[in-house]
Amino acid sequence: MNSLRQIDLLDNESDTTMYGHKLTLEKIRNELITFGLTLSQANVFIYLGKYGSKTASEITKALQLPRTETYHLVNSLQNIGLVVAELTHPSKYTAKEMKEVILTLMELGKKERSYIE
Repeated sequence: MNSLRQIDLLDNESDTTMYGHKLTLEKIRNELITFGLTLSQANVFIYLGKYGSKTASEITKALQLPRTETYHLVNSLQNIGLVVAELTHPSKYTAKEMKEVILTLMELGKKERSYIE
């Protein structure tokens, strides 16, 4: 029987071949949070990185988020520079490459430190 369930980005048993991926995704999520992303932003970014371009509706369903929160999350990730939106209808969101993301987050960190000093 095929049942629908929430996609858990980190839902893997230790005896599966995907367990190593689970640990890697946990590390990435924790690093994104260290750089200032919220848990929800990190989860959306990882979901897009793992599954490719998705609409807000697809993200909402997969991560079981309220639709308005999903739009807020993808827009905030887009404003930070971690996600790009395709000019289609409906819009599809894509996570940027990790190299670009790291550079963007480092630049944001530098800017924030310069405001403090």
